[in-house]
Amino acid sequence: DFGLTRVYFPTGLQSMDGEAALRYARTRHDDNDIARSERQQQVLMAMREKGSKLNVDLVLGARPIIDSMGDSFRTDLSFNQLLALANLARDVNPADIVRVNLWQEGALIEHDPEFDGDAFYMTLDWNIVGDLFSRYFPMKAAAASSPAVTIVEATATATAAATVSPTVPSGARLDTPITIRDDTSTNTGGAIAARILQDAGFTAVAQEMGVNIATSTTIYDYDSDPATAAAIAHHLGLDPSAVVPGTGGTGIVIIVGDDVVATHAP
Repeated sequence: DFGLTRVYFPTGLQSMDGEAALRYARTRHDDNDIARSERQQQVLMAMREKGSKLNVDLVLGARPIIDSMGDSFRTDLSFNQLLALANLARDVNPADIVRVNLWQEGALIEHDPEFDGDAFYMTLDWNIVGDLFSRYFPMKAAAASSPAVTIVEATATATAAATVSPTVPSGARLDTPITIRDDTSTNTGGAIAARILQDAGFTAVAQEMGVNIATSTTIYDYDSDPATAAAIAHHLGLDPSAVVPGTGGTGIVIIVGDDVVATHAP
């Protein structure tokens, strides 16, 4: 279809749905590829700003959206890793985000059509690109790593490697308000997690049923209390990466996934 679709965007700040934002990012009829890339960056920055203000329910609603994309969205990151990446992006100061315009830096070389049917295109001046890369991504000397140390215990017949059991992180506040949301496929993970934490001494544990199905558990730390969040992860048998910062709430919210059931179910 070589027809044209007329799009109009009024001057000033405005709210766009996905379709309007996609049209804004893709159109180039009124200018060129350079201007289009600037609009695409505007959309990405606006998405980051919007995402930094989402509460836990809206963030968890991203799972069915991602699933509905099918093959249009591919990643080898787990859902927890995606949330951690989103939190990393949220914590970056916008003033520290630098955008480089290759055209303004003189790194793009124009090539006009030379014959009928030829195309207009641009190539890179790799010397300038190399200078830009060195300027914005300076190489730092890697810190010398400490040599690995293996502790062994000598016996009369053999030498056995010593093992150390992980310890519970210290400094946890047992009266921290904890909300457990059961997003397991069996609707049993919430009760399992509550029992484990109550047995560990936590005194303010509440449960509620979830609305999604989660394969992995996420711990949202709304109190900026990493010691308590780490202790909860330890008791539930979770990797520390299951803990992500939370905003707009209080206490700690645990979205229990099927991994807790698989680990602790009798």
